[in-house]
Amino acid sequence: MNGFFAREFYHNTVGNWVVSLLIILGAIVVGKIVFWISNKFLKKLTAKSSSKLDDIVIDMIEEPVVFAIAIAGIWFGLERLHFSEGLDNWLTKIYHVMIAINITWFIARFLDAIIREYVIPFTEKSETDLDNQIIPIVRKGVRTVIWVVGIIVALNNAGYDVGALIAGLGIGGLALAMAAKE
Repeated sequence: MNGFFAREFYHNTVGNWVVSLLIILGAIVVGKIVFWISNKFLKKLTAKSSSKLDDIVIDMIEEPVVFAIAIAGIWFGLERLHFSEGLDNWLTKIYHVMIAINITWFIARFLDAIIREYVIPFTEKSETDLDNQIIPIVRKGVRTVIWVVGIIVALNNAGYDVGALIAGLGIGGLALAMAAKE
């Protein structure tokens, strides 16, 4: 059996592949355990407080934390393997993109929850219908801006030149503003 784990497969031993796979699976299991603990204990603990903010933070952070644990497990699992320099650079870029997307996901979820829990009830108390029409537009606009910035940061972290993309967005915004002028 020891000879089987010593065999090389894509410049790594089968034993190294198995250990890396176990690290990745272990991280996913740890992420699920963290999610379960959050649902069982943390949410009950924050429900006892008078503020909604701690409930929102726990609810919005639990899934990105699980994803971050999975990302870390994948990173540590693959980091112990030996790949070509090109594949190593490509994996590093993907890792940086995944981190930026995860952070963007959390920020978008958190701000959307704040708008939903605090701003919308405030606007429902007013007598005008204008704020009821503006809030969905603002909510979608905030979400869009966060995701656009997050994707630009992710691409920049991956090593891509985003200057042309930013210039294109500026020109597109100018064209949209001119079209909406009337």
